[in-house]
Parts: sequence; C-alpha cells; structure tokens
Amino acid sequence: MTGKVYIHVGLEKTGSTYLQSVIGINEELLESNDMKFLRAGRESGHHYWVAKALNFKYQDIAIDPTMERKALEELADEVEEAAGRTLLLSSEHFDFNVDTGNTTRLVKMFPGREVHIIMVLRNQVDYSRSLYIEHLKWGGLRTYGEFIRHTIKQKRYNFLRRYRLWQEAGARVTVIDYSSGRLLKDFLGAIELSNLTDILELPPSEQNVTPSIDLMEFVRLVNQGLPPANRRGNYEKIVHQISSVLPDLLKKRDFPIPPIAREIFMQEEANNHKLASILDLPQEHFLGGPIIDRLKDCDLVPGPDIRRIVDHYFS
Repeated sequence: MTGKVYIHVGLEKTGSTYLQSVIGINEELLESNDMKFLRAGRESGHHYWVAKALNFKYQDIAIDPTMERKALEELADEVEEAAGRTLLLSSEHFDFNVDTGNTTRLVKMFPGREVHIIMVLRNQVDYSRSLYIEHLKWGGLRTYGEFIRHTIKQKRYNFLRRYRLWQEAGARVTVIDYSSGRLLKDFLGAIELSNLTDILELPPSEQNVTPSIDLMEFVRLVNQGLPPANRRGNYEKIVHQISSVLPDLLKKRDFPIPPIAREIFMQEEANNHKLASILDLPQEHFLGGPIIDRLKDCDLVPGPDIRRIVDHYFS
C-alpha cells in the first residue's frame, strides 16, 4: 500500500460546500497532518473537473473536454508524487449519474491504495425538497411532481444502490447521517483526523436563505417567459426586491409532497432499512426516523399561495 485515499462524494444538499470550505481554510493544517487535499481538477473548492472527466454528469450538461483531460493528467501526476501520503478529494458531483463504470474508473485512479468513500445521506423527503428549491433557484421550470419524476429517472433516491456501487468498485464506504447534527465531527472521524476537531479554523457563518414555497412558485411562473441564461439573475432580482417589503417570504416553508413522491419514498424506506442493517445502525433513528412519519407531517403543509406576491410585484 502507498497510502489511503478518502473521497467525499456528497450527496448534494448535505453540507458539502461547508465541508469543502473547512478543508480549504485548513489546507496547511491538513498537510502538516500528512493529509493532502489534491489540487488537480479543482474548481470552486471541489474536484469538479475530475468528476466530469470520469463521466459523473448528466447528458444535458455541456462540459469542456480540454479541462477534463487536463484534470486527469494532473491527477495522475499528483498521485504519483504523493506516494505514501494520505490523499483527500471532495465533490458532490461524484454522486451524479453513478454507475459501475465511473465508480470503478475513479477507484482505479489510485492503484495500490486503499480507497475510502464518504457519503453523507439525508432522508429522501428533505433531500428532494432541497433539490427542488435548488432546481428553481437556477432557473428550472418543473413542478415538484415533474421534478420528482425526472430525478427518479436519475436514481437519486436509492441510497442502498449507491452504497453497493461504490463497494463493488472496490472501495470501503463510510456513511454519515446528516440528521445526526454532527456533520464536521463525523467527517473528521471518517478521515481519521478527529484530533483536529478543536483546532480547526471554521468559516464565518452565513445565513442560508431558503425562500418560502410561495416565493419560489412565483419565481418559477415568472421565469417561464425568460431564456435560460436570464433565469438565475431574475431569481436574485425578485428575492432582492421582495426581501425588504415582504421579509416573511424568505422564511422557509416546505412544499407539500406530491403523490408520486410518497409512493417512491415509501419504497425506498425498505432500502433504508437494509442499509441501516448493513451499517449496524438502529433502523428507527437512521436518517432522522421513518419516512412514513415525515409523510404524515407533510399532510398538514398547504400548497403555494402567490396572490400577495402578485399584488405587490405587479402593483
């Protein structure tokens, strides 16, 4: 063996950006503890181009082949130069379009090394809602039900499948439960650097704005008439205009769960139980508890109401 490799693969909306920010701020401290955060293919603090080069991408995403090739060449050189050192990579894009081909290719980028995959999982109800909000923020036009159908095709909600795909690629897999509230502590434990817990420099806390479903539904409808390149800017413009006069619309209020999502998520509950059993974790607490209990709470959630926003915005 020539050193271990730790690869944090997301999921999206499970604190990946926060973890990458912590890693970036403390890169020198990690280096002094023999942990090298690889530089090849990094963009915006994570290994974006490495992921894309290995086909962790959906077909409708345009990618630069030159940047992809450069990322893999630099990665191979960097791995060879770091013989004997522990390596770290991180990108939630490693969780896009996961199959036996790209997982195996990534693991084989580190010959002779013990590869550890770190997955952060979040219950499917909250996960899907956060993904949908992000879809709308970046100009998506699908309804929640349409979005669920689309992400089902991408196999986004079957966590057991992803766990097995990484195992079958020859990696050891560690799962962090997002609902535990110990994200950074558990991550440091997974990469065997718990000794740094109390001395890490932490990024400044930022307010994470999650607009209400009322505002996001308004954005979705207004964006229908705009070209894709203008939709993200329009979202930011609307949030800026609304924030000073209707600030309550920037307080989180969840979308009700569409019937198709209920059906799919209840099917995934069985897979969650199997995964908890594999991990030797109590099923009743895994990922924040049974999905059926969360779905009961969803029955009380009213749908979006945009009348007040329309009255203000078009007055």
